[in-house]
Amino acid sequence: MLWLLLTLGALSPSNSIKDLAKDKRAMKQLRSFSGLKSCNRNLVLKRSNTDGDLCRMALLASASADGRGLRKSSKDYEGATLKRAAYLVEAVEHAEKTAEKLMKAKRVPRWKLQKATRAISALCPLIDRLREEAAMAPQSAAKVRGLSSGLSSTMTARQATCRCINALRKVARPLKGSKKAYVLQADEAISLSGCVTKRLEVARSTQYVAPKRSRFSSAGRAQNVADNKRISAPNRNKAALNLVERHRSEINACAVDARKAGGNRLRRAKRMKRCICSNAKGWRFARGPKMSIEENAKPGTLVLNLSINKLGKVSACGVVVKK
Repeated sequence: MLWLLLTLGALSPSNSIKDLAKDKRAMKQLRSFSGLKSCNRNLVLKRSNTDGDLCRMALLASASADGRGLRKSSKDYEGATLKRAAYLVEAVEHAEKTAEKLMKAKRVPRWKLQKATRAISALCPLIDRLREEAAMAPQSAAKVRGLSSGLSSTMTARQATCRCINALRKVARPLKGSKKAYVLQADEAISLSGCVTKRLEVARSTQYVAPKRSRFSSAGRAQNVADNKRISAPNRNKAALNLVERHRSEINACAVDARKAGGNRLRRAKRMKRCICSNAKGWRFARGPKMSIEENAKPGTLVLNLSINKLGKVSACGVVVKK
């Protein structure tokens, strides 16, 4: 009896899903979710298979994308946005659960992998969209501004993105070679995310790679062999610029938002700084002496300028005009 109660408790939907299933607007949003079109209340609440997990994921994702027309000056804006972030975290967990179930199955129909790929690929961009919205939130909504770096107390925004991308990679890998648009789009999103980069490649572009120890017992001879075998790496300034390039999509998104808002160059620089610097404070560079780096660009354009301390953390961030 106890086992039955535990099983039913594990399969029962969460309170947020129950509340959304009763909300007519949320169910209407679910029907318009681009990644999945075949969901209803029965699938959301009762099915414990991959179809049910995908529908629960789609319901949470569509609710997280729905700002309900609240103005940023509204007193309800902060609470509603934090709730949307919680929905997004739970949606990522359902995406991981779906991918795990499909990978453990002995035989999986191709159409199930295609369905999961299309649904999860529609979820992952919502994380960056919420991060960008949070970065442009007003100063009065301090908790919302914090969402640009952490969606919850246990999951940062970067972790949420990579967990979603890894779930997408699991279900899309068997479809590699397919010419369908959403499969090609999923492959492109995985390759551009930087979440599945090989460890050695990241090390070569950001820091020195320690060599393997010599098999000789003499300490002096081992040191000479190690020095000869040391893998060459770029200088620290170039390595820092390489790391900035890995975040090029975030920088460009903030620049586009600042340009859309209009105003003179000074106002655009302030908006871009407010958008990107909250994320840049979380970037980690190789340790060493204090240094400053500036993006490579044409003269006259707005570029990111960072001051890095000896621990590899960003101590100061700004947006300046390239000279």
